[in-house]
Amino acid sequence: FGIIGYKLSNKPEPQKINKLERIKALTEQSLSSSGYQDEKTTSDTRKEICELTARDETERNKAVEFIKTFLDNPKAEVIYSCNDAFYDTTNGKLISARSETYLVGQNTFLVNPVTDHIVQINIKEFEKSEKIYSTNEIETLAINFINNHKLILGDFDLTKLTLEKGQKGDNYFFTWSGEKVTVTLDPPAVTCSKDISKDTKGVYYQNDGTPCYKTYESIRQPVLQVAINKYGQLINLANSFEGDVGREISF
Repeated sequence: FGIIGYKLSNKPEPQKINKLERIKALTEQSLSSSGYQDEKTTSDTRKEICELTARDETERNKAVEFIKTFLDNPKAEVIYSCNDAFYDTTNGKLISARSETYLVGQNTFLVNPVTDHIVQINIKEFEKSEKIYSTNEIETLAINFINNHKLILGDFDLTKLTLEKGQKGDNYFFTWSGEKVTVTLDPPAVTCSKDISKDTKGVYYQNDGTPCYKTYESIRQPVLQVAINKYGQLINLANSFEGDVGREISF
């Protein structure tokens, strides 16, 4: 009775198969006609891939709420643009998105779809301000900004990270670096050049005879970067502690 006699299947759902096949077809079509498609066709192709790989709207709600919290504006119009998932034709599989792009006016936010943390912020619209902060005050603002937004940025212990400070004109830059780590590259990085020696480990050759090799691991140093202007306003933020920041995609 119940599930007795029901044969479990490991086969993907038909809808998922159809989606994957469509993404594969769109990717291969785009690559085969590279340089021949007009701008509108290229944009339409990317938009369709975005729609096919997007999380459900209900799954994105948390990210939207995090962005509204950051803006301190529950009525902000947060628009989902796209994600950076792509089909890896070499290995025949879909590479999951590292980030999703959201727009609020001219401002952009990149969100890690696994944690919903905001991993990149680019602000282009600023409220008028006349108060100018000192260098020490701006550093305090940067530290407080990170400590006061742990829920939407991630929990950082800045005392255990190495801080580098810089200034360019009226803008101040703060970079907190973590320890170097070895990460697995998926998909692996491919290097092709006629200068590659035939004795290189794992070397293989393209159809035209060009030697190539794949790199499966890389040493990375995660960083948290914050830029603030002299008026104490955030300009941008980038966080690679959750992996390499993905690509901003908008239309």
